[in-house]
Amino acid sequence: MNVIILAAGYGTRLQNDIINDKTGKYSNLLDVPKPLLPIKNDQPLLSLWMEIINEVDIINKVYIVVSIEYCEEKHDKKFQRNTNEKFYCCSSFKINRKYEDQFRLWAKDHPNIILVVENSCSNEDRSGAVKCIQLALDSMEELTDVNVLAGDTLFMKDFSLSKAICLFKNISGNKDISLISYYNCSDNDVSKRGILEVDDSGHVLQFLEKPKPSVTTSRKACPCFYLLHRNHTKLIQKFLHEKRVRAVFCSFLEESTAI
Repeated sequence: MNVIILAAGYGTRLQNDIINDKTGKYSNLLDVPKPLLPIKNDQPLLSLWMEIINEVDIINKVYIVVSIEYCEEKHDKKFQRNTNEKFYCCSSFKINRKYEDQFRLWAKDHPNIILVVENSCSNEDRSGAVKCIQLALDSMEELTDVNVLAGDTLFMKDFSLSKAICLFKNISGNKDISLISYYNCSDNDVSKRGILEVDDSGHVLQFLEKPKPSVTTSRKACPCFYLLHRNHTKLIQKFLHEKRVRAVFCSFLEESTAI
């Protein structure tokens, strides 16, 4: 089994909050990616995840999908081949790899980590979760089960990754079954979360993205933590090919009836 950590993104809201904070208390966190924010004893959030992951013998490699920070282009000439097309000649192109470099510096202490760069330049043109997962899958040497989790999220102390993987292995057995996690949320939080609807056997029927509480009776909030069967990972490329747009993972869940 491999782990995919989704750490691409720009933390736009967090960065704006730090900039607008007049006390300057958190100025040292400016331009620090959320997954590398110090959480416990100045340890980055990702380091805490690695402590948890390294306790599970079955996990082979950890693929972390990260972003660069921004691109700058300077266009000197503009010409038209016809009235409907415009082309630009770039005299310069600059990529600031500050985010990527921060992750690479951190990853030096973790030999089982492979960084995968998602080459967007801003929050507006980022690839989306499904494409980021596929980028990590494309970097793997062989088809395997994967654990997908968000790099800016940390679970409660009673969470056990080893128990979750053990449950996944017991449930899947010789069957193609993936495991989607959930926790019970309050009525007030329904419209802020992705909500799972399941049948009596626990099979996922539908995924609702931030629905109104009146739309569903389910209160099963779905965090970004998925244990995907190796055969289900093959469905992601097909899904991306059909969608041809930036897609969030909930869309994949809704259409992948095998999961």
